[in-house]
Amino acid sequence: MTTTDKYGFSADRPIKNLEDDLLDRADFSKNLSDAISQWKGDDSLVIALHGDWGAGKSSIKNMALSHSKKQKNSPTIIEFSPWEWSAQDKIVQAFFDKYQNL
Repeated sequence: MTTTDKYGFSADRPIKNLEDDLLDRADFSKNLSDAISQWKGDDSLVIALHGDWGAGKSSIKNMALSHSKKQKNSPTIIEFSPWEWSAQDKIVQAFFDKYQNL
C-alpha cells in the first residue's frame, strides 16, 4: 500500500499493484489485461494509454501487468521505455537487448 505521512501526503509515484489502487482504476486495469490476454491476432499488439502527466497512465499499466502475471497463459509482454535513451541507435539496441533477455 502507498504510505502516507501524518498529514496525508504520499509520494507521486505510480502504484504497482491492484491492492494499492485508491482511485478505482483496478477494474479498468484488469479489463485491459484480460483484453490483451484474449487477443488472438497474428501480428504484434501495441497498446497506448493517452493522458496528461500525472493522470495515472503508469499506474494503470503497472496494475494491468500485475494482473497479467497472475493469469494462466499470459502473453509475453516487453516493457520498454524509449525515453530513457538519447540516441536512436541506442534505443534500437536497448530494445533488442531487452527482447533477447526474455
